[in-house]
Amino acid sequence: MRSIRLVALVALVAVLSAWPGHDGPPRADAQQLPGEAIAIAAAPADPLLDDERQAPRPARIGKLRFASGFAMKSPDSRFGGVSGIAMLEGGRTALVVTDAGDWMAWTLRRDGCQLVGIDSGRIGRLADEPGRPLGTRKRDSDAEEIACLWPGQCLVAYERRHRIMAIANPWEKLRPGTLLGPQAVPDLASAPANDGIEAMAWTGDRALALAEGMPAGPDRIAGWVGTPCAGCAPARLDWQRLAYAVDAGFKPTGATGLPAGRAGGSGDVLVLERRFKPPVFVAARIRRLDGSRIVAGGDLQASPVAELWPPRRVDNFEGIAAWSCNGSTHVAIVSDDNFSPLQETLLYEFVLEE
Repeated sequence: MRSIRLVALVALVAVLSAWPGHDGPPRADAQQLPGEAIAIAAAPADPLLDDERQAPRPARIGKLRFASGFAMKSPDSRFGGVSGIAMLEGGRTALVVTDAGDWMAWTLRRDGCQLVGIDSGRIGRLADEPGRPLGTRKRDSDAEEIACLWPGQCLVAYERRHRIMAIANPWEKLRPGTLLGPQAVPDLASAPANDGIEAMAWTGDRALALAEGMPAGPDRIAGWVGTPCAGCAPARLDWQRLAYAVDAGFKPTGATGLPAGRAGGSGDVLVLERRFKPPVFVAARIRRLDGSRIVAGGDLQASPVAELWPPRRVDNFEGIAAWSCNGSTHVAIVSDDNFSPLQETLLYEFVLEE
């Protein structure tokens, strides 16, 4: 990966309930949770311009109404490098993965749907096989994205040694994942080392995976659709190729299925994209895909939702999650600071409006 995007992201889930947008079971006692406690400090942050902060009504960026945001830090050296996010328990827990091979679970404090603070966190090592934490070799541990499927199951995408693995993570047990097996993804092994799968989402009946830079024609990058198949092994999907249209130097870094709701649509997907121009210029945008077009052989063209450009407070956004709260569709994006003091771990939340 390139400079600001950069190290590699990592993905898995040690605690999982269901695909994004679905609430999980009641929260377990802290002593039952895996991993160990990690101290987190959070200060209010936002991507707004000065005139937007002074406006009497909440600011709207494209089709997103800004709700709240925080810049996060920790004295623990393992904190940072966040590359993917899933919202559990109706937005009360954020499960994130880092490009160093760890997972973190953040306990989010809310006033109704509004995020008002981050209370605590836990951290643990990701696992690629039953009982075996990921090793330290980048070739084996360069996980990039997670997508949650049925309750207790998710997919993990890796670069360098390209693969998608199915992991079982029953919420009730709250343990690192049990390996269910690899996915057979056509042509994935031929992807450039740092341009494999960056974005995955579950729509309710199929999975979408997008590479960051694997060419698939003029202004197109490679993608795949995975569907449940009769006679397949548990959690094994039938993957077929498709293409995703890119432009203006933006490439996908995350994706999430939209929950059903006033502005949501079962089957549609939000794709988070990043544009990086060395040495410091970075921008982000979110686009929406019609879920009915996510089919084998499809040529996917997304519609604009929102863009974040400097001078807004923007960083290396790589994770996105969507969920429903009181009939509204909420969207969170999180940035990867690459463990650099020059970057930030930003968590922004929005409400999707039409």
